[in-house]
Amino acid sequence: MATTPRCSATPTSPRLSRGSRRGRSSRWRDQRWSCRSGTGPMQGSSTLSSCCSVTTFALRPPWACGTGRSDPHPSASTTPAGSFAKQKWPAVQTWHSALPEEDHSTTWIADRAIDWLRTVEGPFMAWVSFCDPHHPMDPPAPWSGMYTPADVAPLLPKPKPGELEGKPPIHKAWATGFRGTAYESANPGGASLKPEQLAVMIAGYYGMVSMLDANIGRVLEALEARGLSGETMVIMSSDHGDLLGDHRMLFKGPVHYDGLLRVPLIVRGGPYEAAQVVDDPVGLVDLAPTMLDAAGLPVPEWMEGRPLDRLPREHVVTENDHDAAFKLSVRTLTTSRYKLTRYVDREGTGELYDLQEDPGETVNLWEAKGTLKLRSELQAELDGATNRRVRSEPKVSLAG
Repeated sequence: MATTPRCSATPTSPRLSRGSRRGRSSRWRDQRWSCRSGTGPMQGSSTLSSCCSVTTFALRPPWACGTGRSDPHPSASTTPAGSFAKQKWPAVQTWHSALPEEDHSTTWIADRAIDWLRTVEGPFMAWVSFCDPHHPMDPPAPWSGMYTPADVAPLLPKPKPGELEGKPPIHKAWATGFRGTAYESANPGGASLKPEQLAVMIAGYYGMVSMLDANIGRVLEALEARGLSGETMVIMSSDHGDLLGDHRMLFKGPVHYDGLLRVPLIVRGGPYEAAQVVDDPVGLVDLAPTMLDAAGLPVPEWMEGRPLDRLPREHVVTENDHDAAFKLSVRTLTTSRYKLTRYVDREGTGELYDLQEDPGETVNLWEAKGTLKLRSELQAELDGATNRRVRSEPKVSLAG
């Protein structure tokens, strides 16, 4: 499993394309994410390609979206109007999309990747970036009905009573939600959801995952049809996880639970053996060095990740530096057993979990008796990993 790069309010650190954590990047150079909601106009001046596309690195800034089309999204009529407080959906941000499957972004992106693979020549690197699974949970048929609330009911998270006690205030705030505020769409709150509502949401989420799985399979079949599978490295991962009732929370935010930080990481091809499992903590910051190493290219000194290999790894670092929405700066060190989270500029506030004894991260050991030495050692390791000198990044051409 790997920790993830930053997307909106996601608690993360690595920059996937540059192999550096966010704290090493010139964050002020990043463009604002100007995409409209998926329930509004289509992205781009004429097609979806200005937001969701198959592209190579350095051709466009990440998340560089167009200003949107003026014509309404085909499924706009099926989406509820009004605020979350007045919503009539079966569950928060969940409904069955009326969009035909062939016009859905997941199918569309896979189609563009397949078209590209049919004609590409010579060495290539493609980033096929799917939008789902992501809220709103709105898969089209037949995926919208693939799982029922009854199917997922036995899998619903079972929050531990009082588990948010003894944790930083942001945890209770995230569980309660921000209805009636500017951040309502980011977090309407999970603590007030009924189990049957949560089951509806998760069933929709699983439908999106299955639709994605089928379309990734289509892309791999196209690679096979060109006879390129044997000489192509394929990496599958995600930019973040989701809280779907975990700890009574929804979606994503500046809370460093494994539900958000642990994402799939599957590598096929290159020097890696089939069915090999790596249990050491790794991050997406390691993927750029891994690709360079597999291609026989040197890894630049300024990249902080390292190629995936069999050498043991002691920790992985996750950062939420200067979250403007919640005025938090959160940094986390995860080892094979422990997770320590430090709230920068809030002395005495933090989290410490024993992932071996408490994999659900329900008991914060930050103030627990007998943990001071462990906490100090982990904090020193975290500070050592994040307070090194800032390295200069190379300039990347954005010319097409």
